[in-house]
Amino acid sequence: MKVSVITATYNRVPTIVRAISSIKSQTYSDVQVVVIDGASEDSTVSLVSNFLSRDDVLLSEPDNGIYDALNKGLDLASGEIIAFLHSDDRYFDDDVISTVMKYFEDDSVDVVYGNVCFFSGENVEKVVRTYHSDVLSLKNLAWGKMPAHPAMFIRNRVYEK
Repeated sequence: MKVSVITATYNRVPTIVRAISSIKSQTYSDVQVVVIDGASEDSTVSLVSNFLSRDDVLLSEPDNGIYDALNKGLDLASGEIIAFLHSDDRYFDDDVISTVMKYFEDDSVDVVYGNVCFFSGENVEKVVRTYHSDVLSLKNLAWGKMPAHPAMFIRNRVYEK
């Protein structure tokens, strides 16, 4: 199963290489990177293009904000599983996607999610806070308790519905 990781970006030279490298270093082999850039005025696009493979997507054009960019990414993603990783985020380690994909071997599983760690500025080894995602239920959603979306993987068929 292919995983598409969507990253929305705009003028993110300081962090975009770290984010894309985090995706590219995953041990899971079938990962598509989808970068939607809001017409950056710095060298974000040229930095990203150095990391992309044949199946990856880079679109740079004006948009109407991050949600517009993420929706464009959903339209261009070809993976059965969709994830979002923001331009200043990274995966905790190189096995995150491999670990997650084991759960998707069960076709009845539509969503897999976990916790996220916040790191200190440029020191990605120094965790300053951990956000624990609550159980995904209607009650928790009603109270605004959401799983952290950078640690959420969802089957594309859910988005299509």
